[in-house]
Amino acid sequence: MRHPLLINFIVRYDQIWDSDAAEKSGKVDFVHTRVKHNKKEKALIAFHSRGYRLPGFYEEVCKMTPTDGSVWTEEEKYQFKTAIFREHKDMSKVSKAMNKPVTECMTYYLESFKQSDEYQTLKSVMRKYAGNFCKGILSVPVFCDGCGKGGKLIVCDIC
Repeated sequence: MRHPLLINFIVRYDQIWDSDAAEKSGKVDFVHTRVKHNKKEKALIAFHSRGYRLPGFYEEVCKMTPTDGSVWTEEEKYQFKTAIFREHKDMSKVSKAMNKPVTECMTYYLESFKQSDEYQTLKSVMRKYAGNFCKGILSVPVFCDGCGKGGKLIVCDIC
């Protein structure tokens, strides 16, 4: 018997790549060999949505915004740095603050921000925050995401 809350629930997955269709088109490696790394994900989705047909594909890829933050302005980079500290590395909150997709913020974080001096500062701030949490200085109620009920934190992820 199905759970009463799941009766009208429909699972929907968007297919972003069909290896059989790409193989039949003879262009299975086209995106991997001809598109820059910072546009590949978007290019794969676009190539699939156009049925693995090339006419107009190159022009569409040229108009795509890179996903690695390489075209971000200094103001956007500063906004990211501010949000990453304020939101304690919660990438969904950072992306909302920046009005950018989570994937783009995550890619910028991994490819650019982690190589910066600001990242070392963020690590030390996060360690201090974690230490204060573990010592009970910060009192944060703990609730289950599933049922919403509270409980006692036995050991945190940091300890």
